[in-house]
Amino acid sequence: MKSHAFVINRHRLPTTIGAVSALMFLSACTVGPDFQTPAASLSQHYDQQAEQRLGQSGNKLGEQHIDLGRKVSGEWWSAFHSQKLDKVVRRAIDGNLELVAADATIRQAASSVAAAQGALYPQVDFGAQAGRQRVHNGPEPSVSNFYSIGPRVGFDLDAFGGNKRQVEQQEAFTDLQKHRYEAA
Repeated sequence: MKSHAFVINRHRLPTTIGAVSALMFLSACTVGPDFQTPAASLSQHYDQQAEQRLGQSGNKLGEQHIDLGRKVSGEWWSAFHSQKLDKVVRRAIDGNLELVAADATIRQAASSVAAAQGALYPQVDFGAQAGRQRVHNGPEPSVSNFYSIGPRVGFDLDAFGGNKRQVEQQEAFTDLQKHRYEAA
């Protein structure tokens, strides 16, 4: 009886090994790690003491200082309170075709993100079709009409995370375009 039980287990062994191997293989399949924003680097300046001194909040009125960690305003030149400088910069911005093109590229990249996010959800469609068909199988050929109407639903099973990575890629591209706009 023991030998009979051994024979049954021997037949199940390849199936068990195959199933466990397939599960291990599928669980190990991912498309890249999640992006982690790198930590902020320490100061790369020559004079770190001066940076710390200028960054202190207890400076006297009118004394030069730095607001560390504060985002620079988009209209940084207005801090100089010069009408001539304001006019010149505004005229340069209004006539800058690079900014117009960069703004259009940002909108296009944002649309690409929305399109990529659409792949994460089921696709629903409604369609209709009509046609005419001739059949030559019988003794006499016959002509018939056919009509088809109804909804269609489709979903892309994203087992390996490709669609999610595509969304991340498009979001990163949008961020890149925003930085290019700011640089221009």
